[in-house]
Amino acid sequence: MAEIGGPRSSSIVPLVFDWQVLIGDESAFRQSRAASKNSPDACAFVVAIVDSERDRIPFAIGNSVDVTWLYRSSGDESAQLTAHCDRMDFPAGEGYLWIACEATLACARRDLVRARLALSDGLVRAAGYWRHGAIAAHERLDVRTLRRRSSNPK
Repeated sequence: MAEIGGPRSSSIVPLVFDWQVLIGDESAFRQSRAASKNSPDACAFVVAIVDSERDRIPFAIGNSVDVTWLYRSSGDESAQLTAHCDRMDFPAGEGYLWIACEATLACARRDLVRARLALSDGLVRAAGYWRHGAIAAHERLDVRTLRRRSSNPK
C-alpha cells in the first residue's frame, strides 16, 4: 500500500497496479513524488502543471517514472491535458488515476482523463486541494463521494 497525503487527508493506494497517472499542480507535488516513489513495480506518469518553465522543480524519482510538464502560460490547460493523454503510451494491465489541484479544475480533469483512459470509477481519485477565492478549502472529488452527496442533498 502507498499513502498519498494531501493538505487535509490522505488516501491509501494499493500497489497492485501496472501503471498510474498522477496529475497535479504545485499543491500536489509532494504527494506526486511520494506516490511515484512508493510504487517501484508500476510505471508512473506524472503530469505536473505550473505557470511557466521557470516554476519547474527537480523531480528526483525512479527510472520507471515519466514526468511531463504542462504550462498555464502556454494556453488552455484542458486542451494541453487532452492532447497529452492522447499521446501517452500505456503498458498493458490495470491503471490508476490520481488528480489533485484547484477543485473546479480537478473535477473537470478527472472526467476528461478518466474518459480518455477508459478507467472505471474505483480506479480514479481526485481532490480539490484548494479553491479560487476560498480559505482552507479541500474537497474529495471521487465519483462515489459525489454520488453520495447528490443522493443526500442538504
